[in-house]
Amino acid sequence: MIRIILGAASLLCSISASAGAAAELTHFQVPGANATTIWAMNETGETAGRYLTDDGRWHGFVRHGDGTFAKFDPSASAIDMNVKGMNAAGIVIGDYSPSENVTHGFLRKAGGKILTIDVPNSADTFPAAINDKGAVAGVYVDQTSGRARSFIRSAKGQYTTFDEPDAETLTAASVMNDKGTVAGTFRDGDGAHLFVRSRKGEFKRFDIAGSFNVTALGMNAKGAITGIYEDGHAHGHGFVLARNGTLSLFDPPGASQTSPRAINDGGTVAGDFSIDGEGTQNHGFLRAADGTITLFDYPGSDTTYIRAISNGGVIAGYYANNIGSFRGFYGVP
Repeated sequence: MIRIILGAASLLCSISASAGAAAELTHFQVPGANATTIWAMNETGETAGRYLTDDGRWHGFVRHGDGTFAKFDPSASAIDMNVKGMNAAGIVIGDYSPSENVTHGFLRKAGGKILTIDVPNSADTFPAAINDKGAVAGVYVDQTSGRARSFIRSAKGQYTTFDEPDAETLTAASVMNDKGTVAGTFRDGDGAHLFVRSRKGEFKRFDIAGSFNVTALGMNAKGAITGIYEDGHAHGHGFVLARNGTLSLFDPPGASQTSPRAINDGGTVAGDFSIDGEGTQNHGFLRAADGTITLFDYPGSDTTYIRAISNGGVIAGYYANNIGSFRGFYGVP
């Protein structure tokens, strides 16, 4: 069953489904920004992301539930930065580069204090996920071997580093939940595989038949994982891996590239997709736990990217209109 939301907030078309209520959405631009992109949202209604200014630099922001903004730079020397996650306490993580040759991680506390995250003996550090207990997971490049390895940083700042036991070149943690379960990608001589690491350090390996690459991009409290796998034609497709090991593969209709980005505790997946022949245009989608896919374009937009979904069904992301300027949005579609 597929439902499609298109064009205007008052227009809701459906296939094999009855019409529902109009979308309830809010959009915004960070004051002084040329472009605003949301990359994270927590259950309290805060969003976080980055914004572009006239000098061509990206900066970080948090938009609080009351609509006020906190702007920040992870370092005065940063020439680029990315926001990767935010937890219920409003702690934001990401990475920044003071030059083209090095990348550091950062952690911004809710009060505004910013800490640098550098794994010991690392050449580069890329935080990827933060849970509500304050633990951070991600990837770093070992300064001695040059190998990409994974790390977990506890809320107290203690580091645990690890490789998937069969990994030969890369172990890249990308998602984590409050139980301390971590998932990501590792590579061996046969290609890329998905791994799940328990809080106790036990590993499970999963493979998707016919895939050449796989990336975990979202995990919920129950341990369900969503992400992208790539086939032999370089087309990306979506997957959901349930805690019991059940694997579901999916694409929105007509999709040539599918990019699931988040999964909430009810099992709803949010993300976006593109269609061959439409250039850089993207569309949003929601996939319910029963497999129903709802297509979503922000009203009046040329392209839509969904980056987060709450347990209450609120989505957040960004869109571009015919002027080409990105703006953030959130709400219930």
